Amino acid sequence: MRCELCGRDVAELKRAIIEGSEMMVCDDCTKYGKVIAGKAGKRSLEVSLKIKRKKEKDIYEEMDKELVPDWAKKIREGRKKKGISREQLGARIGERTKIIAKLENEELHPTDEMVKNLEKELDITLLQEIGTATMKKKRMKELTIGDVIKGKNKN
Repeated sequence: MRCELCGRDVAELKRAIIEGSEMMVCDDCTKYGKVIAGKAGKRSLEVSLKIKRKKEKDIYEEMDKELVPDWAKKIREGRKKKGISREQLGARIGERTKIIAKLENEELHPTDEMVKNLEKELDITLLQEIGTATMKKKRMKELTIGDVIKGKNKN
């Protein structure tokens, strides 16, 4: 039988976990991992893999701000208020003119770095607390199916 690590032909192989993978290896290669045996080996492999696996971070939990709904309009109006062209704005914040145009047309969402630079350069606010947007929606009276059927939609 061949060792799965070094490829040497040996009479007896041992089951071992090496770098998180279960392998059949010779006695010399067991020093690179942890030897496991029989049915308990499978169970210990599962346990060791679960322990080694880090819990993935939910990046959305740490987010407390989002883009305002009319962010593209704010960028365009802020630029015009300053009296600068797309080319000039792009040069000031280190972006190409095409990127500025796409931002103003809502064809491209700005990165966090762009938002920071745009806010600083144009003296505008592009981010709001996440709760702010949802509060506005809750203030409006929610319609039921019955309201729609009766024609009570007075928006």
